[in-house]
Amino acid sequence: IAIAILIWMWYGNIVNERTAKISAQGNGEIICSSQINYNIKSVCISDDNIIVKIENKGADINNFKITLTGDSSKIDTINVGTSIAKTQTKEISAYMNTIKIGAVKKVSIIPVVNIQGLDSACLQKKQESTNIKPC
Repeated sequence: IAIAILIWMWYGNIVNERTAKISAQGNGEIICSSQINYNIKSVCISDDNIIVKIENKGADINNFKITLTGDSSKIDTINVGTSIAKTQTKEISAYMNTIKIGAVKKVSIIPVVNIQGLDSACLQKKQESTNIKPC
């Protein structure tokens, strides 16, 4: 009986954790679609860094994923780790591996929000730029 109770409690915890995760993901998708609004103001390269100036017109954005496409069609994705508060304009920068991808031809930006401790990438809010200049 004790083993059955332990299994039942263990399974109950798994169900509760899964439910919380699904709820957070759903809330993240709602926030992404209704509250995330930003513009890429400029993209430039300085040495081995990509620098993107972003104007945030919506809710707080907790992080960004930058995908760089090089001239050899190779791709590198970078988790930036920089947040931008509501109504803030900020430059975010990240190291880029030019040996891996070659010259950068396209930059894709995906905002990430954090809901109940879980990151949710706002894929439908991805923006791209091919207007890449030296800084």
